[in-house]
Amino acid sequence: MSYKREVIDIRVSQRILWVGAEAYPLHNIARAQTIKLVPKRGQAFKALALWVFLGVAAVGVGELLGLASLAVAVVVVLVFIVVSTIRLVVALSTPTFYVLIIETAGTPL
Repeated sequence: MSYKREVIDIRVSQRILWVGAEAYPLHNIARAQTIKLVPKRGQAFKALALWVFLGVAAVGVGELLGLASLAVAVVVVLVFIVVSTIRLVVALSTPTFYVLIIETAGTPL
């Protein structure tokens, strides 16, 4: 995945906060907050590890008990492992995003 990075100019000029082309009069700003959006990489890794563990356990128990439905369980677990791997790759390739939230006291347009 390729994410377009854009540099946004933020400046204060003549009592106006400029964020790119957007203008916010300073007297209307009630609150400003920054947020860091981090992908859930740890959660994706834990899900993959869980499905791999469950797959190994299913194969081990199936072989010990001689279950005929072992093939079905293995296929289901393999599907979940593939899905979890895809989620992990997406989470690892997604960058961290930084957000500036500006709340104004004026009426919305």
